[in-house]
Amino acid sequence: MKRPRGHGLARKLADVLAVAPRPMLLGELEAALDFEHQPAEIMSVLVKLRRAGKVVASLREREGPGRRVAKAYSLAGNALGV
Repeated sequence: MKRPRGHGLARKLADVLAVAPRPMLLGELEAALDFEHQPAEIMSVLVKLRRAGKVVASLREREGPGRRVAKAYSLAGNALGV
């Protein structure tokens, strides 16, 4: 994957996912970005990156209140070559 241009949210998400040791949940992505962006903004960008084939989603079990299974996001096939 070519790294997204500029200093926007897509680039920040690509940087976080590139160094992540495992697929990340939405809350983990939000925390990694120091809560600078709302979850709705992050999801919007993740959906666009997923449609472009740059990010893949997989179901992962989670702990805490709410659903027991959530989508975890990672770069598609180590797309940045990191």
